[in-house]
Amino acid sequence: MTKTEYIAKLTKYLRKLPPKDYEEALEYFM
Repeated sequence: MTKTEYIAKLTKYLRKLPPKDYEEALEYFM
């Protein structure tokens, strides 16, 4: 799995979180 694919899957799952948590999680994984 490439990093792009990983990020795409990650964002898909993270969208279920509240917006604040979603942004924090994205910053953490980037």
